[in-house]
Parts: sequence; structure tokens; C-alpha cells
Amino acid sequence: MMLDGSFMGIIFTPLIIGGIATLLFLKAVSIIDKESRLHRRWCVAGFVIFVVINISALVLTMGYIGPFMFILLSGPLTVFSFMLTKIIVRDKTRFNNFLVSIVCKAAIILFIWFLAYFPFSLFGMIEIAEIPARNARQQEIMQLREEISELEIFADLTPFGLGKYRVRNERDFLWDVARPKSNVISFDGVDIVYERHWNRGGNETWDNAWNNSNKGQDVYYDVIFYEDAYLIITPLWERPGVLYYWGFIYLSKEIDRYTDLFEIGILDPAVVEKLRELPAEMISRRELAEKLGMEF
Repeated sequence: MMLDGSFMGIIFTPLIIGGIATLLFLKAVSIIDKESRLHRRWCVAGFVIFVVINISALVLTMGYIGPFMFILLSGPLTVFSFMLTKIIVRDKTRFNNFLVSIVCKAAIILFIWFLAYFPFSLFGMIEIAEIPARNARQQEIMQLREEISELEIFADLTPFGLGKYRVRNERDFLWDVARPKSNVISFDGVDIVYERHWNRGGNETWDNAWNNSNKGQDVYYDVIFYEDAYLIITPLWERPGVLYYWGFIYLSKEIDRYTDLFEIGILDPAVVEKLRELPAEMISRRELAEKLGMEF
């Protein structure tokens, strides 16, 4: 792929300017006696100058430094950081206590390298500081997953390409313990540690999601009784609707107005074909709405 001249200029111009400036500065430092105070002052001055440039770039870019700007800034800062580290290690200054001398030098060197790779060094320190809290949080998640995974199975539909479902208490989510969540979030004070499905029991309406081509029509549902649970399968929609679903499968222990009615979205129509191989009863939407105590 060809790059136009303007793009190449954006990439290489700051690198060239920064590289030339660094080489000139290092040339000036190199001709000074390395044991002299002037050499040290020039090294400190070079380090400070590029630290100021780094912080200024952060301010001007509102906290964002692209990869090329990072190379431009980290290169010179790395060079001057090495030079200052070497000077500090070789420094003959005597402290009253040898341990104090070691601690002071180590602290200064750490501070130099902290500034050299700021703000990434700050992010690293924050990440390290948060390790205990993250470990504690992960432990809570593991305990909650263990608690849910030990509950009685509400329905196991894994043979049909769906999940293994459990319920903690009445009106709770239906938890699919076959699908742990990689990114755990909190919803209404509950940690969502597994894929969960809504309980529509007690609602006034049902099966009325956006882009549902069956909405309001007296269509017929497949009602299957499988391993002590009822599966109510909606007719597939004409096109995918909310969350790319093709319809819903409703799970319940009974078909009445007091039952939990869990809603599982159909992402793969092939799942429905497998379920329809089981013995089923056809019940109209109007009749189901009456039995569930919901609006047609």
C-alpha cells in the first residue's frame, strides 16, 4: 500500500527533528570532560528539557501520545536516563550511613526512570497498587460462580446447542452456567458472572420485542415439555430483530400467571429445528396469553 507525502511527513518530520536535536545535544555533552560538574549539569539539563517536552506534549494532546510521539520522546529520555543513572552509581558523595546512601541513590534512579516513561510508568504503578483489590474482586466472582453452579438445574438444553440453566431464587435471572462472562459487570447490585436471561413472569406483556414480525398476531407456538420444564418456542421472525435474535424460547415450570417465565433469545435458527424434533403441542398466542395472565 502506497503512502502519500503528507502522511509520510507527519510520521517522519517529528522523528527527524527530534533525532537531530538529540544528536546535537549528545555531541555537546560528549566533548565535555565526563568527570566534570559541567558534564553532569548538561546531562541533567538534557533530561529536564525532554521531560518538559514530554509533559507539554501530554497537555497539548490532552493526554494522548501516539506511537511516533512516544518514540520521539522516549528515545532521548532513555539516553539521558542511562547517563544520569551511570553518574549517580559512580558518585563518590559520602552519606553518614551506607544504607542511607543506597536508599537515596535507588530512590533518585527510580524517580528518573519514572519521569522517563511518564505517564506509562504511572499507569504501571496504579496497576500494581490495584492488584490486591483485583484479586479480592476475582475471588468474589469465583465464589459467586461456585454458588450458582451448585444450584439445582432448571433446564439443561446443551444437547440442542443452548445452555445449562440454574435459578437462585424466585424472580431471579436465569443463569446459563455453561457460559461464564469474561467481562463481569454489575447490574442493579448483582454481579453478572454468567450469561443471564430475563424473567418475564408477572409482566403485563410478552414476546413484543422490537422488529418482531409476529407481534400482535395470533400465531401458534410450539410448546414442548422436556425434563420437567416447558419450552415455549415462538415462530421465527421474518428478519433478525432486537440483539440479532430470530425469536425467543421461553422456559417455565408451569404455564400459569404465577410462574417464572424466562426469555432466551434465538441467535441460531438451527437450534429451533433440533428442538422441534421433540414431541410438541401447538398453542395459539391468545390462549397462551390467557394462561399466563398477560395481554394478547
